[in-house]
Amino acid sequence: MKNDLRREAFVRTANDLFSTRGIAHTSIQDITEQTGVTRSLFYHYFDNKQSIIDAVIDYRVDEYFSYIITWSKEHKGLPVEEKLVGFSHVTRGVLQSPNSLFSQIVRERDSTLYHRFAVRCASVLAAHFVSAKGQRGSLIGLSGARYPKESFYVLAVGIVSLILEQPDTSDQIIASLIADALQLRL
Repeated sequence: MKNDLRREAFVRTANDLFSTRGIAHTSIQDITEQTGVTRSLFYHYFDNKQSIIDAVIDYRVDEYFSYIITWSKEHKGLPVEEKLVGFSHVTRGVLQSPNSLFSQIVRERDSTLYHRFAVRCASVLAAHFVSAKGQRGSLIGLSGARYPKESFYVLAVGIVSLILEQPDTSDQIIASLIADALQLRL
């Protein structure tokens, strides 16, 4: 249990430093000094800087996913179109927040990290939200798409890119794109 708390402290500290200083401008020494431990203890938990970056990406995606789960449960009775508009709005807020890890990745123009973050988000979202109608936590029930999980995965990566590259695209348009691609009737 103590090891889990120590690892979590490293991840939270790295997350804070990455958000304020940037990933490229944060060193392992910065993380260990801020956490108040030695570099050798850091290496007990992480192999290198990339492994702490991956842990922070997982932490942020899990945080986003928890928020989406809560939101979807609170809005369970809404029509699919309203759910999709809301999903787009929540996702936009997470991606465009000035202190978000994803915003930092975009500012640093790190295509590898951009890809890792987008793929991790898409995988988590597709696994959860594309399920048989009525399952616990399901955002949408699909009947028309032949490969719903894979379709949603591709859409999630595209939606992330669209929100970042064309931020003026409305949530309504994004909801319509999702519905069209997944053959949902709104």
